[in-house]
Amino acid sequence: MPTLIEKTVLVNHKVQDLWGLLMDLRRADFKVRNVGSDVRGTYVHLEPDEEKDPSPIVEAWVGKAAPKPSAILKEVRTKELEKVKEQEKAREAERMDKERELEEARARGEAEAQADQPAAEAGKSPEENTHFLKKLFRKFF
Repeated sequence: MPTLIEKTVLVNHKVQDLWGLLMDLRRADFKVRNVGSDVRGTYVHLEPDEEKDPSPIVEAWVGKAAPKPSAILKEVRTKELEKVKEQEKAREAERMDKERELEEARARGEAEAQADQPAAEAGKSPEENTHFLKKLFRKFF
C-alpha cells in the first residue's frame, strides 16, 4: 500500500511542460512521484528518502512552452516513458546486485572471523588469553 507521506519542493517559477519536467527528473534518477504547478510556482513531489535538490532541473524548464497536443506527440511520449521505465529498472537491478554483493561479502567476512576466532584461541592456554587482555587494556587505559 502506498504511503501518503512525501517530500514537496516548491520552486518559485512556473513550468508549462510538466510532463517533460517529470521525465527529465526521472531520467536524472530522482525518486519523483509527481509534479504540478499553480500561481505560486512549480511543485515537485518526491519520495521521503530523496535527498537531491530538483531546483536546477526545474529552473531549466522555465520559459519552455508546452508542445501542442497531437497523436504523434502522445506516441513519442509513450515510447519515451517506456525507455525511462526500462532505465529505472536497470538502475534498480544494478543497485540490488551491489547490495547483494555487499551482503554476501559481509556474511563471508563474519563467517571467516567466527571460524578463525575459535581456532586461534584453541591453541592458547587461559594464561595467554589473559595476558593478551592485559596488554590490550594497558594500551588503551
